[in-house]
Amino acid sequence: MSAYVHRYIYNWTNKLFKNIIEYNFNNIGEDFTAIIKEVVKKQAIISGNSSGGLIALWLAVNQPDLVKGIVLEDAPLFSADWPRIKTEFVYYVLDKTAQYLGAEGGPDYEGLFNSMQRPTKDGKIKKPPRWMIKFLVWLIKRYEKPGEPLVTPLLPRRARLFFKSNRDNCSV
Repeated sequence: MSAYVHRYIYNWTNKLFKNIIEYNFNNIGEDFTAIIKEVVKKQAIISGNSSGGLIALWLAVNQPDLVKGIVLEDAPLFSADWPRIKTEFVYYVLDKTAQYLGAEGGPDYEGLFNSMQRPTKDGKIKKPPRWMIKFLVWLIKRYEKPGEPLVTPLLPRRARLFFKSNRDNCSV
């Protein structure tokens, strides 16, 4: 038995994706449907983490002839129902991300990081420290090259991977 692993990062630098302008599950699912048909060319076992798990589930439901099985890794199935998702923290983060990174005149990283706040169990609001926001904004602006992965050499490996977007279409 042989197997191939295809890994896809859904972002605006990946030229395989046609519907990236309208970011929703149906468009993302259609893009992955096209990739399975055009690149994989056979039934696939789909694995997805977080919202990627939701995409794997979307594919299994909407394209069952293309999906042999799915592996859901921490998929937020409990909070993805509309309109309930609007009450979840993940919606707040996605909304703020779209608002500040899609800002007229270019991304507003400082505004994004300043907007990231979360209530704690004791009723207080937790925000990133000011020094951290300033450092992250400096780091992004220092190393950002539009259309290329963000490589931040000053951070530990895990943090670098968090900020890096992979421009490769797949790994085999």
